Amino acid sequence: MAHMLEGGMLVATDPGLAAFAPSSALIGEVHWRGQARLADRDDVLAEVCRLSPSQIVDRIWGSYLLFLGGNGRDAARIVRAPFGDIPCRWIDQDTRVLAVSSPGLLKAFGTPRPKVAWTETLLYLLATELPRATTCLAGVHELPSGACLEVAEEGANVRPVWSPWPFAMDAVASDDPGEAAERVARAVDLAVAGRTAAAKASVLLLSGGLDSAVVAAAMARAGRSFASLNMVTRQRSGDERGYARAVADATGSPFIERLRTTEAIDWDDPAPASLPRPSHRIFRQPSLVAARSVAAEHGADLVIDGGGGDNMFCSLQSVAPVLDRLQVAGLGRGAWQSAREMAFLCDVGLGAIACKLVERLITRRVRFGWLVDPSFLVRDALDLSGQATAHPWLEPPDSALPGQAAHVALVLAASSLADNLPADGAAAVVSPLVAQPLAEAVLGVRSWLWFANGRNRAPVRQGFAGRLPARSLARQGKGTPAGFMAEIVGSERARLRELLLDGLLVANGVADRAALEAFLSDSGPPRDFDFARVLQIADAERWARLWT
Repeated sequence: MAHMLEGGMLVATDPGLAAFAPSSALIGEVHWRGQARLADRDDVLAEVCRLSPSQIVDRIWGSYLLFLGGNGRDAARIVRAPFGDIPCRWIDQDTRVLAVSSPGLLKAFGTPRPKVAWTETLLYLLATELPRATTCLAGVHELPSGACLEVAEEGANVRPVWSPWPFAMDAVASDDPGEAAERVARAVDLAVAGRTAAAKASVLLLSGGLDSAVVAAAMARAGRSFASLNMVTRQRSGDERGYARAVADATGSPFIERLRTTEAIDWDDPAPASLPRPSHRIFRQPSLVAARSVAAEHGADLVIDGGGGDNMFCSLQSVAPVLDRLQVAGLGRGAWQSAREMAFLCDVGLGAIACKLVERLITRRVRFGWLVDPSFLVRDALDLSGQATAHPWLEPPDSALPGQAAHVALVLAASSLADNLPADGAAAVVSPLVAQPLAEAVLGVRSWLWFANGRNRAPVRQGFAGRLPARSLARQGKGTPAGFMAEIVGSERARLRELLLDGLLVANGVADRAALEAFLSDSGPPRDFDFARVLQIADAERWARLWT
């Protein structure tokens, strides 16, 4: 369905997902601030049309795009929800601006197929979790979540309308662990209930770790219908069935097991072609295929997971929270307690923490140092590190604390999940913890309160006590997909050699052929986690071939 707004903005979408007014349109799911139930889109349009974009994102939350038609004086605008997972990719063609959910739709408007932007691809591979307003397709831009695209006669520009810093700098942030726990648990319940409100039923990828466990608890409290799916690997490190089954039993959801195998991987899967960057990870493919199969069996229309939870819940291994407490409360018992907690979590002595604290106090560095990964990239890739790690959220206000800056950076990385979902028409995939209400709540928690009794994510553990099995709340570690990724590389070395050594990334000055050949020529078992990086390079190569 296509609708022409006043001012000449044409909006085309599924009518079941949108509401229209003479000068505005709303696509997606929206909630009034503080509420989990879905708001009526027509009611929302009637109210927010009188507000500025910054006021709009303060009044509503969810996953939406809001279109506001312009006139001779005012620019036409598109507002993307903070942490919303409806994407908006756009190109400026001088006489018009085209905005689409997937770059593959551009051809419907007579636009030439975009070419791969090799420098942007290199920048992406240096910092894969950092959201960028540019994409890896030439001329195609990404409207960041929490931003507004303005189109006027003089051209198009993007400006932010939501920032994490007002919430991180909240002067009334409490030092009370109990209050922090209540605040976090309440926000988790709101985020999960809201993001699943439109679903008939859901399939939860229940890993056995804390983050997916709290999603299960929130689903149960909201009365949502869901089944829990646990993916098992042949490696012992990937067998989390005991923890996952205990959570499913505690939350009253059916428990389903599926074996994650390399045989289930489709190397010719076209799904990456719906994305403007190589963010589709092949090692996740068997889990998503299994989840969507279970969804079809159970009549579910949504797949959810605990993705982004570590980041939202400030799972750091850094002296930054200790520095925060030292600067706020001084050198007292509290600061030493936080130092001991971090020493235990990092498995180092208290002396090592003290040395790091002195170093940070001398340098007075507050800005989070985003790590880049130059492995298997061309040798001069590091020269682009500054460009690869540039983002306005990483520029802290003058009075910010190091732990606050680190937590903001973690939340920024979590927000990238919303931009990396393929538009393949299958059951939707949502990470409900990556949501505006939860971000605003967690950023207001003092950074050192996230660490207590030798464990991270302390407010989450305390806030969900009594709602989850004690053994789930007490565990520190969790299973990882590393063993499965190593299995993929070990069984597919020949395929990877053929794909990568004479591939597009090597030919266009992105990947280092010698480094890849040295790794892939080693017939021993994969080690040093380089196998995970090689798979990431292979994902980029597969994506580039689909766009070339």
